[in-house]
Amino acid sequence: MTQMDIPEKTILVVDDSLTVRMQIKDLLEGEGYEVMLAEDGETCLQTLESERPDIILLDIVMPGMSGLDVCNSIKGDDRLKDIPVLILTHVSDTENKVAGLKSGAEDYVTKPFAIEELNARISAILRTKSLQKDLRIARDEAERSAQAKASFLAIMSHEIRTPMSGVLGFTDLLLETDLDDEQRECLGAIKRSGESLLVIINDILDFSKMESSDIDLEETGLDIGQLLDDVCELIRRKLGQKPVQVSYDIGPDIPDILKGDPHRLRQVLINLLGNAAKFTEKGGISTGLRLEKTEGGRVLLHFELRDTGIGISRDNLQTIFELFTQADSSTTRKFGGTGLGLSIARKIARKMGGDCWAESEYGKGSVFHVTGWFGIGDPADISQETGGTSDGRAKAELKKGASILLAEDNPVNQMLARKTIEKMGHTVEVAANGKIAVEMFNKSLTDYNTSYDIILMDMQMPEMDGIEATMAIRRHEEHLGPRSNQKDARIHIPIVAMTANVLDEHREKCIAAGMDDFVTKPIKKEIISEIIQKSMS
Repeated sequence: MTQMDIPEKTILVVDDSLTVRMQIKDLLEGEGYEVMLAEDGETCLQTLESERPDIILLDIVMPGMSGLDVCNSIKGDDRLKDIPVLILTHVSDTENKVAGLKSGAEDYVTKPFAIEELNARISAILRTKSLQKDLRIARDEAERSAQAKASFLAIMSHEIRTPMSGVLGFTDLLLETDLDDEQRECLGAIKRSGESLLVIINDILDFSKMESSDIDLEETGLDIGQLLDDVCELIRRKLGQKPVQVSYDIGPDIPDILKGDPHRLRQVLINLLGNAAKFTEKGGISTGLRLEKTEGGRVLLHFELRDTGIGISRDNLQTIFELFTQADSSTTRKFGGTGLGLSIARKIARKMGGDCWAESEYGKGSVFHVTGWFGIGDPADISQETGGTSDGRAKAELKKGASILLAEDNPVNQMLARKTIEKMGHTVEVAANGKIAVEMFNKSLTDYNTSYDIILMDMQMPEMDGIEATMAIRRHEEHLGPRSNQKDARIHIPIVAMTANVLDEHREKCIAAGMDDFVTKPIKKEIISEIIQKSMS
């Protein structure tokens, strides 16, 4: 090894023997290293306050501070722990060799040593250090890339969902007006196209989230019969006028109430049954559910989703679960879609401890299988959160007359929200950014003619965003103390994020800032109504 091989590598030699120090110094300088010397542990640590050698040669047995103590100090210091340590021991000193390695030393060399051995061990340690540095750089670059990707997704989600909210929202409003048949047909086509685009957006976002991080599954109660009923009704609407029967059958030994992630299970079933609806022109689509195994208070369920559609050739059965893949290139042209749905379904099923696969014969339909583990629940586990009920929910006794503060900077969304909410019988005041929303809230506390029942808060706004505005409102509520006329109840106005941001971290930020709920755009009027009703109860 020459100086050209290892340019300007610095070694700190720590040994209480001047003879040994000078011997090692001469040997290493002859090999092209720059050498620094320290006669004891204290001097070594003092040197490291201002110098950063590439490697430390450390004698174990020294008076005062031992080499083991020095090594422990180096490895326990975040500033120094990455400096490799090569300990010097005697041939018979096995105990100190082991103790040195346990304290964090990278390797050891025994006295008396040959320069070839010392050189080889130093070279190996330096190569390892170089590789670790390269790995850290690659890891940091990967983390920066992931952060940039997440930021891009957040921006794109917001920018796409904001206009989509206006398209779908105003389409719904127009469909409630007096229209002739041609106008209603055209608006129906606009709505279906918008909803199809939203499915594609959701698939891409889901795929990106799953690629950049693991899937987090909830563990809440779910009524499996109600869930299947809701999904099948959704598929029936998707089929339109096709002569296709949609049905499901639940085995008698399946618990009525399970514990798992109802949203992810619904996503899997909608992806697979939606595919079946796309490729089935007549006949039937059926879902069978049976119990595979019970173990430790949990059940392994097996869903069989059968259709009488066009089927899949044997050669394509495996590739359909790969990303961006469909059975053949003509599938995308004829039926549309991203080719992500099946891949997402399989990834969720495997996270549930099961799997997803298919059986099919071209021209004779397909059977998709989904398995997963669920807990056994009881009716008390069923969540009554917003959006968790079916289309058949009770709608009696809807209250009217709520006063709502809408913080929204987009003029189209302002107009849409105002018209939608006013048609429900409520009043709306609009703040064009978070700063104005805070000012209007503060004014409402002193002006008894203006009192808000709920604030609908966008996240991304100029001047002050929804997070900052919410935190400002919550701080103001803390200073106000209890209301004298409500048995010491503190002021707490419900604040709901109504945003085009859909990533999990956005929800977490909203809740951490003090918001009470989080809903994503495009927002259905039924969900807005439920949120307002909750604020009035």
